[in-house]
Amino acid sequence: MRVGLPALVLLVMHGAVSTMREMALNEERLEQRKKTGDYNSHLFWTAVSRAGFYGAFDPIVNAIYGLKYQRDFSSAAVGAGNCYLSAIEDVVNSVIHGNPNSKYDEYKMYQGLFDLLVNPALTFGFAMTPNYMQKLLYPSLVLSTSSDAKKGLSQFMLETFHGGRYVLRQQKNTRGRGRRQRRRDRDGR
Repeated sequence: MRVGLPALVLLVMHGAVSTMREMALNEERLEQRKKTGDYNSHLFWTAVSRAGFYGAFDPIVNAIYGLKYQRDFSSAAVGAGNCYLSAIEDVVNSVIHGNPNSKYDEYKMYQGLFDLLVNPALTFGFAMTPNYMQKLLYPSLVLSTSSDAKKGLSQFMLETFHGGRYVLRQQKNTRGRGRRQRRRDRDGR
């Protein structure tokens, strides 16, 4: 009774929230499920999944039954391994398909090398330091493994070995201008 009642309440609450969410965001799909007859079953198994009853096997169960993940099994392989594969891809693409007229490929290569070599080395070094030193060194680890540090080191390597910088393109902010223009139009200016 100590575990059963809270588990039932958890299941019911997740079922209610999942049902409201599905009604608000996936109304067309729910109508299709009503026509095929698996409406209640779908909502029940979605609630079981969202309540965490599958535990660590949740991605596998959902990949098999297609409750949450409407993708193939290869999409379940996300995490640090995916980051390393992406970094290897950046390095290999730069070496094989490098454009001599652009610094972009070299920039991506140095970013990939940062993810493959520098980040793990810094993290390993931090893990090997004594506990009392980790408290002092933690801010420097956060800064040195940040995306700004990766961009800065990549630019430094480009300048040192390739004689130039990669100019990052800035995206235009059209939302703010549109809002101001609508305000001007409304006010008659």
